[in-house]
Amino acid sequence: MMTWEKVINLIRSNIFKLEDIFTIVRGERQTEASRKEGTIPYYSASQENNGITDFISNPTFTSSNKIVVSTFCHAYWAEGVFSASDEMTLLGHNKLNKYNALYICKMIEMNSHMYGFNRKAFSHRLKKQKILLPTKKDGSLDWDFMENKGKEIYSVSLGNLSRYIQNKYNQLVNKTSSKNTLPTLNQKSWAEFVIEDIVDIKSGVRLTKDDQKEGNIPFIGATEYNNGVTAYVSNTNSSLDSNVVGVNYNGAVVESFYHPYKAIFSDDVKRIKLKDNIYRNKYVYLFLITMIKMQKKKYMYSYKFNAKRMKKQKILLPINNNKEPDWEYMGNYMKVVEYKQICKLIEYLD
Repeated sequence: MMTWEKVINLIRSNIFKLEDIFTIVRGERQTEASRKEGTIPYYSASQENNGITDFISNPTFTSSNKIVVSTFCHAYWAEGVFSASDEMTLLGHNKLNKYNALYICKMIEMNSHMYGFNRKAFSHRLKKQKILLPTKKDGSLDWDFMENKGKEIYSVSLGNLSRYIQNKYNQLVNKTSSKNTLPTLNQKSWAEFVIEDIVDIKSGVRLTKDDQKEGNIPFIGATEYNNGVTAYVSNTNSSLDSNVVGVNYNGAVVESFYHPYKAIFSDDVKRIKLKDNIYRNKYVYLFLITMIKMQKKKYMYSYKFNAKRMKKQKILLPINNNKEPDWEYMGNYMKVVEYKQICKLIEYLD
């Protein structure tokens, strides 16, 4: 199999310093508390969502159509107007576009092994960073070659996404065969339930940033982004869990996420599991999360969703003929929701 390294060895190329090719500027810090919700992407040092951690309306700093590189040397193409934190270095060039940027990002990230918690890829280091790029016979950068290769990368990624979505569709199509007969939410009877009567609530464990060791285990913190994942660590403790819902009682209060994978949890996050273990699955939990998050307006930083209040909080749920939570209906309902969204994605890709 032809690896990326083997491919680039077959290409006429030269070594360049980033500062010899690009205009290089650093982003500007804007605290989470000062940001207002909007549509402008805000980039900071995250491996998730292509580095986007927020969408804001009041940026203190903006740019457009640049490669953005995090302090861990993860590189992304930022198309259109965006804002970026001081953890991001912005690379600009008048010939940059979506496709050649994908190629260049790949080459930049091949140097990520040089950076980490103790040596971050700040702009002053990235200026001197050397990368290998294809050139023409006269030694100038071959932008056309990079664009064509970038289109290949994009096409392969799009094909993989399309196959994944199609597989998900095939898995769901039989499960949602009764989608036309499933009662609507308005057709179901509902009742109030105290949270502690339907779930077990467990605490997370405090782990400061200084004590975190880099690794592959998701660390779940009190954020509203990245499915609650704030870091990847090698630490482990008694909060290690999976197939569980994490509910924030600090930070982004009441934000809740489902975690099918093994993860450890901050002491700002409670773990909840259904008492009825038959229905502990993704779809039931996604419905439950929606109902819990409807209580968000009641809680703020000064009125935390702590364990005591969480236990006594009432939520509305659909019920069956026995006046019990209709977990089976809730799971089927969320399967239909997912099915419809996947249909929209397939239509878009087609």
